[in-house]
Amino acid sequence: MIQNTFGLSAEEAEAAKKTVAWQIIMKMMCSLLSGKAWQQNNAGFTIFLTSTQYNEVNFIVLAGGCAALSGLDDAVQLVHK
Repeated sequence: MIQNTFGLSAEEAEAAKKTVAWQIIMKMMCSLLSGKAWQQNNAGFTIFLTSTQYNEVNFIVLAGGCAALSGLDDAVQLVHK
């Protein structure tokens, strides 16, 4: 992931993982992914609520790799209250 995202060689990506900077990069990546996941979630809700007879959602299940992103559950909960 880091190799493709930042245009690094395999050796540079491996070296980056062993530095403190890696933790900073991962926090930035998680923040970016969390934002994109939230946008997809919001778009899904908009489509669902405007194309069905339902006007509220009682439960949200976050699944898959992005579901483990720190803060995503809180962001979704705040928006859909």
